[in-house]
Amino acid sequence: MSLRLRLALWFGVVVAIGIGIASVAAFVATERALRDETDDFLDQRAQEINDGVRTVSPPRDEGRRNNGPPVDEDGLPVDEVLELFGSDNDVIVQVLDPAGAVLGQEGGALPVSQADLRLADGPDRPTYRTVEIGNDTYRMITRHLDGGGAVQVARQIDGTNRVLSRLGTNFAWIGVVLTALAAFAGWWIARRTTRPLRRLSETAGQIAETQDLSTPIPVTGTDEVGTLAASLETMTDALATSREQQRRLVMDAGHELRTPLTSIRANVEFLDRIGGDAEPAQRSEVVRAVTSEVDELSDLITELVELATDSRDDLPTEPVVLREVVETAVARFRRRTGRTVELALDDTVVVGRAPMLDRAVSNLLLNADKFAPGTEPIEVSVAAGALRVRDRGPGFAPDDLPHVFERFYRATATRTMPGSGLGLAIVAQIVDRHGGRVLAANAPDGGAVVGFDLPVS
Repeated sequence: MSLRLRLALWFGVVVAIGIGIASVAAFVATERALRDETDDFLDQRAQEINDGVRTVSPPRDEGRRNNGPPVDEDGLPVDEVLELFGSDNDVIVQVLDPAGAVLGQEGGALPVSQADLRLADGPDRPTYRTVEIGNDTYRMITRHLDGGGAVQVARQIDGTNRVLSRLGTNFAWIGVVLTALAAFAGWWIARRTTRPLRRLSETAGQIAETQDLSTPIPVTGTDEVGTLAASLETMTDALATSREQQRRLVMDAGHELRTPLTSIRANVEFLDRIGGDAEPAQRSEVVRAVTSEVDELSDLITELVELATDSRDDLPTEPVVLREVVETAVARFRRRTGRTVELALDDTVVVGRAPMLDRAVSNLLLNADKFAPGTEPIEVSVAAGALRVRDRGPGFAPDDLPHVFERFYRATATRTMPGSGLGLAIVAQIVDRHGGRVLAANAPDGGAVVGFDLPVS
């Protein structure tokens, strides 16, 4: 079932329930008002008879002719006589003595129940009930008279019932018509509301079919649908960027992997050609070259895996003292290279993953080691979440600075040096996952400064 149809049905159901409740409430209120008006009339007429304001004539059986309407002694219909004296044609009055015998009637006879006899015999609260007399329906009150006995007053309510019946029918038709109109209005509103969603759905289907992430997504308005469209556009842009980065990563990785593999193949072929005629020193030199290329290839593969996956994102985050991470990485770097490293560290605490931050610091140290002259120390400082690694080398060329942290980017002056061009890219990725930012600049008095800033815990 489509969203439009569901909304139309919901509109219809809600309106139908609302109209039903309102109609029932209005019908009950009208019925109660009409009944109260009738009961007030009956109570007033009974009170008038009790006070002697109105009198009731004794019953005259001989006054009935051919079972027709009652007549008086002059032959006039009693109804006409009552009308002359201000009586109502739809009202029947009957007076009972304390024993329950009929003392007087106007308009006809009324049924007498045991409750009516008890009221005639002694004082009690008046009773109201609905009775059937012939083919007509009456509302009747029975009230005890102060002088003994009881008076019964009934009023025909067929007209009231017909009014209520027509009112109920009208309410039903009104409910049907308004429900249909509400359902149509719901369908129309849903059609207009879901039009942008249909366009988004068609565009998403087109993107899924063509795999073209550059397909423009219609973004209109600032409501929820517009926000959804903007989010989808942002998502497709991110997917397109990720796809492009993956394509570049594969191409660059293929290019970088070919270099050590070509060198290894050349050395192996050389060993195969010279065979056992090779001098031990020559053979050792070739083996060292192959071993170096294999190590470089292994490092490159490790860096590619770490760069292309989130293999360390499952590590828990915790408060990390950045000074301790730096000291551990520097100690390992000193053992490996024998370089002098000068430290200026505070006790900055950040929230992150210590192994990933250790890798970032190590990559910055290895990068500085490539450019720093052998006699010059490398300076490492930590202050308020800012880590800086400075070397005394030639610094960055102006054209290289914007690309320092790009994958596989290697400046012209460093292309003959060992390395994959991924070290600083891995630093940028680690820092980004810790909510920080990387920086690279030339020091005013020479050398390069590379580092990052992290939020302080």
